[in-house]
Amino acid sequence: MMRFYADYAGIFSSFLCLLHCLVAPVLLSLWLKVDTEHLIWIDIVFFLVSFWAVRGAVRQASFPIVKNLLWIGLSVLGVSLMLEHLLEVFEYVALAAMLLLIGTHLFNLWYCRKCKHLTLNV
Repeated sequence: MMRFYADYAGIFSSFLCLLHCLVAPVLLSLWLKVDTEHLIWIDIVFFLVSFWAVRGAVRQASFPIVKNLLWIGLSVLGVSLMLEHLLEVFEYVALAAMLLLIGTHLFNLWYCRKCKHLTLNV
């Protein structure tokens, strides 16, 4: 049961992070005149929640590709968050990593429900 919470937390965290990366800089710079570079702590919080979610989902995942994709997505996200202040391309890499995490968590939920349904019918 913990796996499902981890997948839901991963989807929610990645979606909020994606939303934050797309919308927050525009809103903060236009309306509040706040420099978004000083909000690195939000990236750290999203990364830590994503780490917890990936760790929980990987512990219970039975499909090896899901485990690998989750760790790859989290690793790419972490590296790109650290380097996004050096080159703008890493912001797009972080967005792609978040989409990978969302997609993999969704697939993991679907795959786990499918396996649970198949094993109950046997």
